Amino acid sequence: MNSVVAMEEEYKIFNDNVHGHIKVYPLCQKIINTSLFKRLKDIMQLGVLHEVFPTGNHSRFEHSLGVMHLARRLCLKLGATEEDTALVEVAGLCHDLGHGPYSHLWENFVRSANPGANWEHEESSFALFKLILEERPEIKSLISENDLLFIKELICGGDKGKLKAGLYPYSARGPDKFYLYEIISNKVTGLDVDKMDYLLRDADALKINLKWELERFLEAGEPKLMDFPWGQDKNQKDENQNGADAKAPIIVKRIAVRDKVVKNLQHLFSDRVDLHANAYQHKTVKMFDLMYTDMWVLADRHIHVMGTKGPLTLSQACQDETALARLTDGWLNGQIGNSATEELKPAREMLRRIQHRRIYQLVGHVEVESLPDQAAAYEKSLKDFANLPEDQLPGKLHSSDLAVAKISVDMGQGRRNPVEKALFYEKGKGGCHLVSPHKLKKICPAIIQDQSLYVFCRSEDKKVVKEAEVIVKTWFAKRGWLKDTEPKNAKKPKISN
Repeated sequence: MNSVVAMEEEYKIFNDNVHGHIKVYPLCQKIINTSLFKRLKDIMQLGVLHEVFPTGNHSRFEHSLGVMHLARRLCLKLGATEEDTALVEVAGLCHDLGHGPYSHLWENFVRSANPGANWEHEESSFALFKLILEERPEIKSLISENDLLFIKELICGGDKGKLKAGLYPYSARGPDKFYLYEIISNKVTGLDVDKMDYLLRDADALKINLKWELERFLEAGEPKLMDFPWGQDKNQKDENQNGADAKAPIIVKRIAVRDKVVKNLQHLFSDRVDLHANAYQHKTVKMFDLMYTDMWVLADRHIHVMGTKGPLTLSQACQDETALARLTDGWLNGQIGNSATEELKPAREMLRRIQHRRIYQLVGHVEVESLPDQAAAYEKSLKDFANLPEDQLPGKLHSSDLAVAKISVDMGQGRRNPVEKALFYEKGKGGCHLVSPHKLKKICPAIIQDQSLYVFCRSEDKKVVKEAEVIVKTWFAKRGWLKDTEPKNAKKPKISN
């Protein structure tokens, strides 16, 4: 990468609505000025959230610029070399290249329509980055094979086999540079610049106030590098390390911040909870998720996307980066809305229904302490219980009328508080430490995980909707979610129809 440093010329200034003036250096300028990167201008950052919150209509393009900007800021704080900083910037810029139309919702569609795909957008992001290198050979000439592997590891993570075996999972950079892997996609705590940017950007668009402060983290937090045993990110010591045959742990360089910003750090994850509860997983957003997914399933086999080896269906396109690169929100809506074929008529009618806001009806809602299964498993349970006909007869409830959505809100690591894994240090003292769960309980509940099921009826017939409400309430009772024998002061599940 010395060639990149040598050719660095004066940066350009972009004006960003969240971060103000940001510097864009030549390597990133070259990537931005490609057709594959500019595709992100037509990929909604927040999926279909704009159907409920009209101002939530920004794209993956500006988010990627924001991640690039914050990546450089944090690298400079930590004293990273210019070579490493440039590559981490590139990874931040390109980490979301592989998203399909409407971002994460496309992943839900692929799981529904093509269960065997086992697709993750991160792998596609790196595949599309390699296509950028083919589109712009002058970029490719600046990046060595080892640096290409480094960018891949920054975007996709390390070797999963090594990680499972408890070994250091990265090859492009050693333990002394592990901290670089915490900047874009932090696999240990989830504290990374990707999350920092999207929280700030989404909250700004939705006019939702955050408690977390970026500048307090970067300035008052004084991020610095600390030695820490690899894999020891829990608040209890590994008993195996006390054995006579225990191997000495690998010492890695990790990012630590001042202990005085513990509360600010906790606010980052608490704000994530609030955004999920009040926006990302709002019940009406989940309903529109279902409507859009249903529309794409109806269109799946009737719209073909050209890949490297021939045409693919919509749900297969993610398996070929050339086909995926053709998919954008606008292209997809145009293929459905402007079609005239009989095969696409059901999808066109669904699009018209969305546009006219003839929405699915909520016929049941339950909040319970534990919902361990996926929404599809609960939907199957409901349909097995209802034993409804598959045939769509006018005025009659049938199996496909019922749809179940699951809402699960947490801090990003299930029932675990990710701040328990973060490193802190005291000014003027050596070493770093993990904050005690007891201290965190004073700031935030030990467990934040709210789960709910929403059941919707696709039919627009009021009689059918009423029939669905009765069946769903009976199913809730059968599952033990409706109990009239509990003590008066017991907390009951919240039910609404």
